[in-house]
Amino acid sequence: MRRIIVLAAAALLVLAMVPVTSAATTTVTTKHVDGSIVVTEANGTDRWIARFEIRTTPSGVVQFGYLELYGIGGIKLGNINQMAVDRVEYYKDPTTGGPGARLYMREWQIVPDYTYYRPHDVYDLTDGATVGQPDTFLSSIGWHVDSGNISIYTTSGQNSQ
Repeated sequence: MRRIIVLAAAALLVLAMVPVTSAATTTVTTKHVDGSIVVTEANGTDRWIARFEIRTTPSGVVQFGYLELYGIGGIKLGNINQMAVDRVEYYKDPTTGGPGARLYMREWQIVPDYTYYRPHDVYDLTDGATVGQPDTFLSSIGWHVDSGNISIYTTSGQNSQ
């Protein structure tokens, strides 16, 4: 019996030294901009596949983000441009009322060969489908979306601490 009491006391002593961790959780909200679209430049012949995925805080601080352009028509055929997204500003499109995103990026042309680097590109796009309108991509300079989908949305989830 004495052994059981000693073992129980030792077990309690060990348990007392183990820190108690909190199972507290917090709600984490993130905003997302993603899409895979075919766009045509204002000249009507240069065409691109644009792929992008950006995850930010609600205020636009980028947690993860990229945009890639693959030339599929006109003199851009075969070109590949890649962008690193540095910051996002969210807004409501004044024309359609749909959600919009202004992407602040650094851009590199990597194919056919490294020919330029632009440190301050800004791309505007909207998710028009949420209000029954077409999506837009660089519409301010005449580009238009031929097919595909742009999504701008918010998610919330639990994060254990």
